Amino acid sequence: MSILINRREEGIFEIALEAVAMWDWIVAYMDWDMHWINLLSSVCKHTYLEEGERWEQLSREIFVRVLHVIDLPVGASRVHIYDSREGSLPAGDGYPRFSLSIFVTKGSNSRIVHNVRKCAKLIVYMLRPGGGLTWQLLGRLMKSIESFLHPSNHGYWTHRLSDILCALCQVFYFRVMAERERELEPSKQMSKADITAFTEMMVPLALQVRLKKRLSHGLIY
Repeated sequence: MSILINRREEGIFEIALEAVAMWDWIVAYMDWDMHWINLLSSVCKHTYLEEGERWEQLSREIFVRVLHVIDLPVGASRVHIYDSREGSLPAGDGYPRFSLSIFVTKGSNSRIVHNVRKCAKLIVYMLRPGGGLTWQLLGRLMKSIESFLHPSNHGYWTHRLSDILCALCQVFYFRVMAERERELEPSKQMSKADITAFTEMMVPLALQVRLKKRLSHGLIY
């Protein structure tokens, strides 16, 4: 669907509503998550100007799924959803592992890297100029992953959290530049205050990641 649908077709937002409703049908299947995220992030990019308010109404549900994809070890059991090979549910004959991702992932990106980057794209295009619920939820998400990016805290989550942080900054930059090139009216584009708020949210975590990488390479003693 994400390949064939016309993202500018009238009523395309209804597909997003249907996708969100069906997303919970299957859990712990990375390929399933991958295709829904791919679809929703693409539709959001092409409809956020007209459907921004309706996207924000979905923000709580979508952030729950973003946390599912990031898959941090929370609680006493430290159980996480995806296996250590970052695949789908294992099966004796290899199905459904590696069954659907060939239609979505590009290059050498693993599926989890692809997923967290698409999550970042979806979040950025859901942000409404001037603030709102999506901004609040993004702030809470950044706060919740702060301890996992501390230089003394390392695990399977390090790569995916670094990737989502990088992707958030990259997609936000692309959005801001695209809006300036289109010369949108001020109420429909990110203001200087929005850019400052986003930067202040990202910089502390980016500095932690930078220090973490320097420590991991033995550059600081």
